[in-house]
Formats: sequence, structure tokens, C-alpha cells
Amino acid sequence: MDVGGVSVLGGLVALIAANQLVRFPIARRFPILFWLIFAANGVVALGALLWGLPGLVTTANWIVAALFLYHLVQNLQTRSQWFAEERAERREALYAERERQRILDQEEEERRKQHPPPAAD
Repeated sequence: MDVGGVSVLGGLVALIAANQLVRFPIARRFPILFWLIFAANGVVALGALLWGLPGLVTTANWIVAALFLYHLVQNLQTRSQWFAEERAERREALYAERERQRILDQEEEERRKQHPPPAAD
């Protein structure tokens, strides 16, 4: 394998490692990081399919493309899970607020029943 092939292989390993960042909160806090990794996966997969990678046979190019397409889909699923968790948290907070308001309204109604306002004569 020549120097170009070694550097391409190093880049592929680095991108595989970068895909692991998506599982950490940093990618959730900084969406640009998520989208950069996502785009890199797409570019590498497309490049491996269209032009091939130096030093690799055709079958290996297909395997590399499949691996990075898999990472692309996996990262989108992770992002969808983040949004589902956020929706669930907001829904729980909304239900808790509604329940708190319902209890306050019931208590206010009980107070009004026990202490009716004085009648105006």
C-alpha cells in the first residue's frame, strides 16, 4: 500500500472514530458537529461507490460504502431518538403542569364552597 492508500485508510479510521461522537452529548449540544459527521459519511460512501478508494479492490470499496451508509442511517436514528426523548420530556412537563393546575383549581373551588363570599345587600 502506498502513502496515499495509508492516508486514506487513516482518514477512514478517523471517520469511524468520529461516528462514535454522535453517541455523546457533545453532538447533541452542537448540531453542526452532527451534520459534519453525517455529511462526511455520505461523501465517503458516495466516493467509494463512484470512484473507489486508492489501494482497495472493488469489493472492498463496496464494503466501505456500505459501512458508511450504515453509519449514516444509524446516526439519523440516534438523532430521531434525541427528538423523541425531548418530546417525551416536554409532554411529561405539560401533563405535570396541567395536573398541578387541576389540583389548584380544585382547592380553590373547595375554599369557595367552605367560605362563600358575603352576600351584597
